[in-house]
Amino acid sequence: MWKIALMTICVGLFVFPDGARAQSRVKDVASIQGARDNQLVGYGIVVGLNGEGDSDSILIHQTVANMVKRFGVTVNANSLKAKNAATVMVTAKIPSNSRNGDKIDVSVSSMADAKSLQGGTLLQTPLVAPDGTVYAVAQGSVFVGGIYAGVGGPGGATVTKNIPTAGAIPGGALVEREIPTNLFPNGVLEVVLREHDFTSAVRMANAINEQIGPMAQAVSNSTVQIFVPREAQVESRRMEFIARVENVVFRPDAAARIVINERTGTIVANSRIRIDRVAVSHGNLTVSIVRSQNVSQPNSFTGNETVNVIPGGATAAASASTSATGAASAGTAVTANGNTVYENEAGGQIQVPPGTEPPAGYRPKMNPAGGGQNGGGVRTVVTDSTTTKVEEEKKNFVVLDDLPTVDEVATALNTLGVTPRDMMSIFQTMKQAGALQAELVLQ
Repeated sequence: MWKIALMTICVGLFVFPDGARAQSRVKDVASIQGARDNQLVGYGIVVGLNGEGDSDSILIHQTVANMVKRFGVTVNANSLKAKNAATVMVTAKIPSNSRNGDKIDVSVSSMADAKSLQGGTLLQTPLVAPDGTVYAVAQGSVFVGGIYAGVGGPGGATVTKNIPTAGAIPGGALVEREIPTNLFPNGVLEVVLREHDFTSAVRMANAINEQIGPMAQAVSNSTVQIFVPREAQVESRRMEFIARVENVVFRPDAAARIVINERTGTIVANSRIRIDRVAVSHGNLTVSIVRSQNVSQPNSFTGNETVNVIPGGATAAASASTSATGAASAGTAVTANGNTVYENEAGGQIQVPPGTEPPAGYRPKMNPAGGGQNGGGVRTVVTDSTTTKVEEEKKNFVVLDDLPTVDEVATALNTLGVTPRDMMSIFQTMKQAGALQAELVLQ
């Protein structure tokens, strides 16, 4: 299914030849210099949380004490109980040319250990820009897309859905100060590409010259300067001129690129990639290591029977004339299933056939003095066993001819019968071999 899906996506998106690619508007791939959003941030407090706010901490106590002090109430921060309140960070983006009184959306996120912001109200919070100037003020009821319910602790249960400690206030901030913008400094309008590319910049400048008039030039791989005619610099005609520039259509260029997301197994390639003639063989190598424990259990009623021991650590059978108590003499090694039992300092045990040297760190397991079931007689022995298995899939060499289009690349790779994760390795190896004409981006 993975292979079919990859081939279908690639063919569906990039089957068209390069000359038939759809053109894009300037506003879809670029932005006007100076006409951009600006980030704002503020520190505030959300109240009315029904005991689900911040736990007893210095941060919430000091914030509440400072807040009520503004209303003429002086309290000791250490004596406060503020579980119905939570400290939050408030963020927003103010668009260019925003006017006083305009409303903008804000996001509210808990800073400490509040369980939920559901049902809370954000108190008046100034929003500042990096220069420290207040440009908007936020306040209102917080809308939360998640829930938190239940009672924690021993014997309790809680239910959490999505993220209850972050929310939003649509239109929750009022613009208090306008951000000045100058779209035509010295009579020049600059258009900036979001994806920097020299070819795209030149094509955009040529398209503007053809569709509006000879006034644009590419000055870098990201910027096109437009020398605005004097009649278009009049304030009443500025917006009309910018709208004409934004709707100029051209065909942006893009480098051959393959993006690989190893975490999800996703591969996305654009229509520029190509593969030179190359031979490919890819096989899977699987190594499996299984560790288990074996138990050697004596038969019933054998506690007083003779035990197979090895005097002095050598392999030998115990004499049949052993005493009726079945006592094994001290200093003899334990045997199981005809093998000598060895152990290491950690207590791990293994069985070693007679005449075979044990691994380093293992010594014979010795019978203690005494006999019968409580001494050195017959008893249960647990030993470790490790099995290693190596399997390598056999693959043939496959020759791939020149593949100039992405759909041919997808079809050829799918014929190899490889998974997307195998394709990642193949693409990287092709790149090292010089056969892949594309940039590899690993995520």
